[in-house]
Amino acid sequence: IEHHPDDSYAHESTGIANFRLAEDKLNNNKFARELLTSAYFNFTNATNINPRFPWAYNDHAIALLAESKLQQQNNSDPLDSITKAVKLAEQALEIDPGYIYALNTIALASLRATTWLIEHGQNPAHWIENGLRSAERSLQINKNYSFAYGNIGTILMNKSFYEFLTNTDLTNTRKAAVSACEAMMKISGP
Repeated sequence: IEHHPDDSYAHESTGIANFRLAEDKLNNNKFARELLTSAYFNFTNATNINPRFPWAYNDHAIALLAESKLQQQNNSDPLDSITKAVKLAEQALEIDPGYIYALNTIALASLRATTWLIEHGQNPAHWIENGLRSAERSLQINKNYSFAYGNIGTILMNKSFYEFLTNTDLTNTRKAAVSACEAMMKISGP
């Protein structure tokens, strides 16, 4: 960055390095937060230099998901970070509608929000639908994208858990979750 301050890839790569280091240090809140702040700064610089750089938007979103994990570990509401992550991934999709990794990020963000809401006795329906829609869109791009099946299966397992907690029939949801996980295993192996 010092030698090429206008290189969006240099900023993006530095952001990824900071994010990966933070991800490894999530058990040390202060250290992880400093690294995430640096990552956000770098991702923002990358998109300021090149506003049509979908990777930088999506990687920024993934870093926000790491932050949401840190928030959850401290029993702090992660929904603001998760919502921001989804908006950044959506910006990446506006630039590249076929960017399957941004769809995966939205599915993962939705899964994290779903888990949080269920743990706190709230209805996760919006996030379940958001995650399923994103994962299904991934499969329209690549029917063999095993992560999409895994996301569908996990989101539906969480949905069935919520249905269990609310005394709702979970038979169809449970079957769909198992089916999605089986589809994933057919692609990626057990």
